[in-house]
Amino acid sequence: MKNKQKFTLVLLVIFTILSLQGCAEKTKKVSQGPVFYPPPPNPPKIQFLTAINGSADIEEKKSSFSLFVVGAPKEDKLVNIFKPYGVTSRAGKIYVSDIAGRVIIIDPENKSLDFFTGSSGEGAIKKPINVAFDADGKMYVVDIQRKEILVYGPDGTYLKSIGKNYDIKPADLIIEDGFLYVADVDNHEIKVIDIKTGELAKTLGKGTEKGNVLAYPTNMASDGKGVFYVTNIGGNNVVKLDKDNHFLAVFGKAGDAFGEFARPKGIAIDPENRFYVVDAGHQNVQIFSDTGRLLMFLGGPGRKKL
Repeated sequence: MKNKQKFTLVLLVIFTILSLQGCAEKTKKVSQGPVFYPPPPNPPKIQFLTAINGSADIEEKKSSFSLFVVGAPKEDKLVNIFKPYGVTSRAGKIYVSDIAGRVIIIDPENKSLDFFTGSSGEGAIKKPINVAFDADGKMYVVDIQRKEILVYGPDGTYLKSIGKNYDIKPADLIIEDGFLYVADVDNHEIKVIDIKTGELAKTLGKGTEKGNVLAYPTNMASDGKGVFYVTNIGGNNVVKLDKDNHFLAVFGKAGDAFGEFARPKGIAIDPENRFYVVDAGHQNVQIFSDTGRLLMFLGGPGRKKL
């Protein structure tokens, strides 16, 4: 993933975690001026732009956008995002894994929102948790219920599944240098699978210099140079590994202080190698330098409805 795409993903992850606050008040549109983090009197670093909960937040009228759309809703029917998790972007469009059973596709330029559920039978999506694209435009959907990675062509045609023959519960994936790097939650490792053959090449996270360093890995980010940052929910930390299974560092621990985690999940890296960690327990995003120094955080628990 290129640095510019990584930075876009950082912002998208932030928007997604805000919409995941199920017990929080529904986002209200207000006109009180721009919102910045950190709040005054600190110098502003990040500006909150908008939140998208469904088609009503983006569409002016229904477009003819149909890439990866099967069984698109009628023109007068609103599409809501029910349970967003993974987010990525490609060619100006935003792809949100809605674990209700579909991939939401947002086209900001054309102001449209549609969804993709896969085809019937073998290509049907059950519980998508993350999405990635290869250089040819094929879409890889991590389906945690099916315990497979479903592959679709640029036109949305189901091509194949990967992982069916392995003991795997996939949660996230990165595509690099002809391999799929798949976070396997139940086996506490990253499986490295050859894209062309579908064969398991090796695993990461076990047998490192520090022994077995992963415990329920949920999400990953890559610096594009063979180094991976893995949110390790069992250890409440972020583990840094390279593609040759060398343990490089660990950041954070369980706790409620700055730089500590409750349930670290989403993670992304920006062009300056800062990494952003979405914490589902603290309901915030913490931003760290590449050496693990906490720079700032944004977000927090929403107010419960009365």
